[in-house]
Amino acid sequence: MGSEASSKRPLCDHCSKPLRTCLCSRLTSPPIDNSISITVLQHNLEKRHPLNSIRIAKLGLRNLSVIPISDVNFDSRLLIRPLDPNPDDTNPPKSLDLDGIEKYEAEEHGEKCRIRWHDGFISIGVDRGAKPDMKSVLASPIGEAAISNGFKAKKLQRKQMRGGSGDETEEVEEYEIVIPAGSALLYPGDGSMALEAVDFQVKHLVVLDGTWGKARRMYCENPWLKLMPRLSLDRKRESLYSEVRHEPKAGCLSTVESIVYALKTLRGGDEEKLDELLVLFESMVGDQRRCKEEKFKKMECS
Repeated sequence: MGSEASSKRPLCDHCSKPLRTCLCSRLTSPPIDNSISITVLQHNLEKRHPLNSIRIAKLGLRNLSVIPISDVNFDSRLLIRPLDPNPDDTNPPKSLDLDGIEKYEAEEHGEKCRIRWHDGFISIGVDRGAKPDMKSVLASPIGEAAISNGFKAKKLQRKQMRGGSGDETEEVEEYEIVIPAGSALLYPGDGSMALEAVDFQVKHLVVLDGTWGKARRMYCENPWLKLMPRLSLDRKRESLYSEVRHEPKAGCLSTVESIVYALKTLRGGDEEKLDELLVLFESMVGDQRRCKEEKFKKMECS
């Protein structure tokens, strides 16, 4: 059963590829019950890219969710509330000390970012281009509770009204997401920890899906990501993207490659089955390479 794109090419409903290059039948094993669950924050311009690799992760991993993210064009608000401690945990996280939060009421940070504490949650206002400094949040009692217990994050973004005229805008909810205790962000840079050096149990992994420029913007405009420890991959690896999709430098991998290598290193899934996802990804790259070659041949013949 397929749907049709604007070019009238029939597409597969599951992998979103043209039916002649459908990936679904190439995956011979059932989806992996990955013990480390995955949340992918996907830039909204990435979903339709013909080489987007998350379609393979969705086919091959049971415990995976994809949350669409858009750039902040006007302003946004993020509401962050720590989760309650788990009473069944043998090493229970901190309880939330609401009395200790009172001194943080109505504290503000700069013109492009406003941070406030209200009745047990953090409200962060972010204007376009802001890079919030989260140091005061990380050091606050409510920030510590969010880091320890996990948290719920909601993003409300101001967008231009549909059917409106001029500068009319409305605030809409973009997402609401639960980040459980034991979560980590797979994102390189200063302060990140190599996967091989991780000394705590990772139960949940958050991954950013987009070009490197888009990923950096998502990281800045969704500052709750800084409430999690950051993990990084071995930068010596080479991507299977090869010449069909430009990467800024060696060691930059596709999202599915990053997920597979992270799960293998953290022992979050069957290694042999995870390798099959890379084989499937390589076959998709091969399809794209052949399509490019066919296109060039047609151009030469015309």
